[in-house]
Amino acid sequence: MTQTRHPGLIVLLASVAALVGAPAGAGERAGARLELVSRIAVEGPPSSVALHDGAVWVSLGTEGIVRLDQSGKRVAHLRPGGAVVALATGFGSVWALDVFGDRLLRLDPETNSVAAAIPVRGLPTGLAVAHGSIWVASQLESTLSRIDPATGSELATVRFGEGELWPGGIAATRDGVWVVSGGGNAVSRIDPAGTSVTAVLSVRGARTLAPARNGVWVGRAGRLPLLRIERNRPVVTAALPGRGGDGFGPSLAANGSLWVAYAGSVARLDPLSGALQAELQLPRPQHLSAIATGRDVWTADQTADAVLRLRNPSAPARKAAAPITHHGREGSHR
Repeated sequence: MTQTRHPGLIVLLASVAALVGAPAGAGERAGARLELVSRIAVEGPPSSVALHDGAVWVSLGTEGIVRLDQSGKRVAHLRPGGAVVALATGFGSVWALDVFGDRLLRLDPETNSVAAAIPVRGLPTGLAVAHGSIWVASQLESTLSRIDPATGSELATVRFGEGELWPGGIAATRDGVWVVSGGGNAVSRIDPAGTSVTAVLSVRGARTLAPARNGVWVGRAGRLPLLRIERNRPVVTAALPGRGGDGFGPSLAANGSLWVAYAGSVARLDPLSGALQAELQLPRPQHLSAIATGRDVWTADQTADAVLRLRNPSAPARKAAAPITHHGREGSHR
């Protein structure tokens, strides 16, 4: 995929173009089985997945946002305009970033509608909910802003150098909010008040982040190993098994285990050691742009304009179901 010189467009391009992965393969590795339950077709390349009270929310760039139930059935389709590239949940709402309209959208799960549209700084691509606030990273202004969820006002802002922030690289921990900085070769921690950078670590090829004990996991470009940072120092590396990654790094999620989606594979790793616990290699090359975990594992397949539902082997056992495909478009909200 072609990248422009402006770093803020990388996430947008990833949400509207399919990437080709490594040669296909199929199989599972050590530990409990991961299995594909269903593949749900959506209107465009999905860029983000968020779970809220049993519902699955998926951003589709210029095609808006779809809401699915736990089985993958379509519940609603919101079309707020612009291009939605990131989702997060908190304060009883689902939050979304419109990168075209420079808006933070508050979605009401009760009505499946936009409850508020909050102006934010230009080209917003990073979103997190933590420490009583909404956090938004702006590529155009190279800032991380702390937003009051009740009023939408900007409470604090930290500025980085031009082009420093990597699109979408953000994670919240109890010690603050981490972002990928240094143009994709560092990670920075911001204090919970959102007023200052409290740590900067050089990490070559840093792309994606997920919370870890006393720090973060860092997903890196290509075949560079994952890195766990604890108390502001690297303590563990973990190689990506199978096909390896791409220039955008793996998608990460932390929920009891560390979940990794990359190059057509989904893996569950030990959250401390990074040891492989389970892996499913999907049968054809795919770009998996996001992952979220709850009762099931959900990942966004940009190559096929689909959301994949996988059985979570760490969740309580349930009756097995054969893979199915949903094609419905019902429940639109405009």
